[in-house]
Amino acid sequence: MNVRYHDRNAQTLEDLKLLVIYAMETAYRFVRYPVTGVTLVFNMKGFGLANMDLGLAQFLIKALESYYPESLGRCLVIGAPFIFWGKVSYI
Repeated sequence: MNVRYHDRNAQTLEDLKLLVIYAMETAYRFVRYPVTGVTLVFNMKGFGLANMDLGLAQFLIKALESYYPESLGRCLVIGAPFIFWGKVSYI
């Protein structure tokens, strides 16, 4: 996902939630054994406050935790601005 293109005011949170569910259900249908999870890649290059959408981020976390448990294999954040810097874990 190229986060810099997200405009939180361009669509409603409900529409974005439906898009997340659609994307997860579509990905789930393509996953076959031995693949057991998806990888989310967030490209944060060019990210600004206008792109920040806390409601969508909270929903994404809740959906992965509650409705798609153990389906997230990895989450990669590329080019995160300094505000996101903290403890880094390398696998």
